Amino acid sequence: MDDRSLLTATQFGESTYGERLSYNKPEYRDPVWAVLYIVHVIALIVVGVYFWSNVGTDLSFVTTTNDDADGNTNDVSLTGVFVAIAACLVAGIVFGLCWLQLMKRFASTIIKVLLFLNVAVWLVVGVVGVVLMPEGLPLAVIGFLFALIYGVWAWCVWGRVEFSSVLLSISSAIVSKYEGTIIISIAVIVFNLLWMSLWGTSFAGYYLYAVSKQEIDDTDPNAESNQ
Repeated sequence: MDDRSLLTATQFGESTYGERLSYNKPEYRDPVWAVLYIVHVIALIVVGVYFWSNVGTDLSFVTTTNDDADGNTNDVSLTGVFVAIAACLVAGIVFGLCWLQLMKRFASTIIKVLLFLNVAVWLVVGVVGVVLMPEGLPLAVIGFLFALIYGVWAWCVWGRVEFSSVLLSISSAIVSKYEGTIIISIAVIVFNLLWMSLWGTSFAGYYLYAVSKQEIDDTDPNAESNQ
């Protein structure tokens, strides 16, 4: 008897392809690292609160003592830093959304331009090295060598540009249609900014605490002995 006749319905003719549509709650495999991350965030908050509570609201000791040409004293201000960070965040998001639309409409052109631009930049490096001869000999060798390498690489992949452009157009169109990926990316940027702000605030609190303590020690030599 042929062994194929012994196949049952559970062994032949069924597929697990449809299981891709079923959603199961993901199994998290790194809860330890999640707990450690939360603990370190709480520790940063505690450290920041401790140092800032000791510094207080009087920050006059951090003003600069260097006078300008007119004899005026300039105070330290972080307003411009915060404005620049916010402006960079907004500009990055706007640029990313615009670039996504450009990839969807001009994928092939973008890929071809980048291939040529990569070679052109290395040729410019090589030309600069030639102009700076003989000191620029290493720069010229590196520039022309990489220009040759990327030129050969562009020639080898040129036949796949159209296929890659189609994939890039499809993927960018999917991302534009389903905004969830964009929202997640923006949320990650915001959380990273908050995380860096938390570290920066804690470090600033420690620095100001150290400076204020040094000011007290300088003005009251007996303060350290009384502690």
